[in-house]
Amino acid sequence: MTGMYTPTYGQEKSQRPKPRVIAGAMLAVLVVSVGIAGWISHSRQAAGVRGGEVLAEIRAVGLPHFWGEGTREFFLMRRNGEPVGWRAVLRKPVGDSFRGFDVHVGAEGGFAWESWTLRNDLRAGTYVAFGPSNTAQDHLAKTEVVLSHGQVTVSETLLAPSAMVSRGGRSPRTGRPSRLEVVERYTSRADVPDNYLPEGSLPLVARQVGQRKVDASFKIVINETPPLRSARGDLTTRLSAVRATFSGNDMLQTGPRPVPTTVVTIVRGGFGHADAERTYWSPAGDLQRIAYGRSDMLRVSEQELVSVFPNALEELNTLTGSTDIGYEAEETEENADEDAEDAEEDMEGVI
Repeated sequence: MTGMYTPTYGQEKSQRPKPRVIAGAMLAVLVVSVGIAGWISHSRQAAGVRGGEVLAEIRAVGLPHFWGEGTREFFLMRRNGEPVGWRAVLRKPVGDSFRGFDVHVGAEGGFAWESWTLRNDLRAGTYVAFGPSNTAQDHLAKTEVVLSHGQVTVSETLLAPSAMVSRGGRSPRTGRPSRLEVVERYTSRADVPDNYLPEGSLPLVARQVGQRKVDASFKIVINETPPLRSARGDLTTRLSAVRATFSGNDMLQTGPRPVPTTVVTIVRGGFGHADAERTYWSPAGDLQRIAYGRSDMLRVSEQELVSVFPNALEELNTLTGSTDIGYEAEETEENADEDAEDAEEDMEGVI
C-alpha cells in the first residue's frame, strides 16, 4: 500500500532485543526487588527494635510517673463535626498496678466497654472487652486477655440471643429480650516479644513516640482475630502489628485559641483488620483529639460533656459499677456543700 513502511527481514532482526540485553534487564529488576525487600525488612526490624526501646523506657519509670493518682478523660465522638456519642477513659492505681476502664456510648444508647489491669512495670495484666461483634452481625463478642510470665492467653467468646440461635442465626423478634448463648469459644496462647504492647499502654506508647519523634512498631492482640491452628490442633494467638509514627506538629482548635500539638499516626493491621488514626498531643502530653476518616473524638471537660449528653455521668456510673473501678465526680465547692448537707440529714435520722 502506498505510504506504508515495510521493513526488510534484516531490519526486523536488528530491532529485536538481544538475549543478553533481556537477561541483563531481568537481573537488574531482580537486584532492585531484592534491595527493596531487604530495605523493607530492615525498616520493619528497626521499627520493632524502637518499639521495644519505647516500652523499656516506660517500664523503667513505671506507670505512676505518667498517671500519678489516676486520670480521667472525656471525649465527644463526632461524625462530620456532629456529636454522635461520647467516650470516657478512667484510670486509678490499685496496689502495684493500675486499673482502667474505657467506654464508648452512642447517642442512641448502644455501648461497648473495655476494662483492664496493668502492673506498673507492664509485665503482667488482664483485659476484658464486651460489645457488638465486628465480624458477626447482631452478635456480641467478649474478649479476655491475660499477660503473665512472658506469655499471653486470649479467650474469645461469640454470643447471640437464644432466640437467634434457635432460629438459625436470624435476628430475634421484637419483644422480651432473650438470654445470651455461646455460639463459639476458643482459647489460645503465645509467647510475647520485647515489643508486645500490653492492654492499656497504647496511649503512653503514642505519647512517647511523639516526644521522641520516631517511627516504632509493636505487636498486639486485636479482638476477634482467629488464632493459628497447628496440625495437632493446638491454638496459637495470632499477634497483629501496630505502628506508631511521628507525623509532625499541628495547631488544634479546641477553644477560643488554637493550641500546638504533636501528631502521631497509629496504624493497626492484622488478619481481616486494617485501621488508621491520627492522634494529637498537647505539650504536656495530654491526648486532645483522635481523628479517623470523617469521624473524630475531641477531648472535652466533664461540664462540656454533660452540656451535650446530660445523662452521660449517670450512664458512666452504671457501667463502671460492675468493674470495681468506681467513678467519682470532680470535687467542687458546690458538691462539697451538698455532701455536707446530706451527711447532716443522715446523722439527724440516726439521732
